[in-house]
Formats: sequence, C-alpha cells, structure tokens
Amino acid sequence: MSSKEYHREYHREYNGKRYHTRKAELVSLLGGVCSDCGSSHDLEFDHIETTSKSFIIAKLLNYSKETVLLETFNHLRILT
Repeated sequence: MSSKEYHREYHREYNGKRYHTRKAELVSLLGGVCSDCGSSHDLEFDHIETTSKSFIIAKLLNYSKETVLLETFNHLRILT
C-alpha cells in the first residue's frame, strides 16, 4: 500500500468513527428518544421548522461542539 493510499484509508476510517461518535453525542444531547413516540430505535434528525432550515444535519456533525449545541437546541428534534 502506498503512502497516499494509507493516508486516504486512515482518514476514511477516522472520519467514519468521528461521524458516528458525534452523531451519538448529538442524539444523547437531544434526549436519546423520539420526540413523538419515545422510541430509542432507528432515530433520525428532523428540522423543527423546515421553512427556516439553515444547515444540513450531516455536515453539522463535522462542526465544533459549541456550534452543534447552538444549532441543535434551536432547530432539531429526533424522530423514528
């Protein structure tokens, strides 16, 4: 494996782990259960006001924790 391939694979794995860790943190911050039914399985994020949507949730997982906190509590909820 070349150095370039090694670094590409390393970053792919690192970013995948980071994404899932940040998603779990965000789910936990929002209570860890569906806002409608209380289920904790197959959770997805949902914008409370779709007309005022100002960010893409998947990209939010790459931002700083401070930005995530601000955007999350003002605009997101969890649904199944």
